[in-house]
Amino acid sequence: MRNSLRPILTVGGPLIAGMLVATTIVDAAFGVAGIGSLLVQSVDRLDFPVVQAIVLLVVTVFLVVNTAVDLLEPLLDLRLAAGEAAR
Repeated sequence: MRNSLRPILTVGGPLIAGMLVATTIVDAAFGVAGIGSLLVQSVDRLDFPVVQAIVLLVVTVFLVVNTAVDLLEPLLDLRLAAGEAAR
């Protein structure tokens, strides 16, 4: 069971992060009042601080999910443990 979780985590983590980032595009495409439509309105109005904040938020979500995946992988695969890496 433990061996099957590693590939799921490796593929699923960035996939979930990508889906969270894609909600910004979906908001703008379908006109839903959300962060995507706020981003489009801010670009139209040249409101650069809001655009920077949204981009920073999206990048932070993506980085946090990828960092969590990287930190969880050694727990699932004993070959990646710190003691084995030194040998």
